Amino acid sequence: MADAGLLQRLADLEQRGHAHRQALQSARAAWSGRRGVAFRLGGYDLLADLAAVDEISPALPWTPLPSAAEWFIGLTNRRGELLTLVDLGAWLLGEPAEADGGLLILRRGALATALRVDNVVGIRAFEEGQRREPAPLPGRAARFQEGAWADEATLWHQLALPALLEDPAFLEAGGTVKEDA
Repeated sequence: MADAGLLQRLADLEQRGHAHRQALQSARAAWSGRRGVAFRLGGYDLLADLAAVDEISPALPWTPLPSAAEWFIGLTNRRGELLTLVDLGAWLLGEPAEADGGLLILRRGALATALRVDNVVGIRAFEEGQRREPAPLPGRAARFQEGAWADEATLWHQLALPALLEDPAFLEAGGTVKEDA
């Protein structure tokens, strides 16, 4: 049979854990800043909302698909899941990303897409006071620009990456949808 003192200590630990969990949830709800995945592409410092990125991965082997748009690299296998692989630099800026760059994996329902970028810097958190007016980005990137955030040395331009997965030109990797870049 369990010692009454041990049971009391366990009950106290559970109660303190519950209080800490409530305090953390309250702090998260009150925080008005932005968390994002920082990455570099074509000489630009960019940020994607943390909730939009399902996973970060190093470069993976891939298989090209014939007759696909030049920015559509092909298909890659990540832990048994087949992903479309897109060169985000070529699609957004007209300049290919580094071949050995990192991948940002996005999901929308059954659609999973790996976006190749020059490199993934890491996760950044910004307070509301760090919001800045963004400089306009070139090419298609301007359509997906949401704002900018500054840390000590860098202005991070935020992109609405989930909107890519709804853009007809992005979804038409066969290259039949015509639009201005």
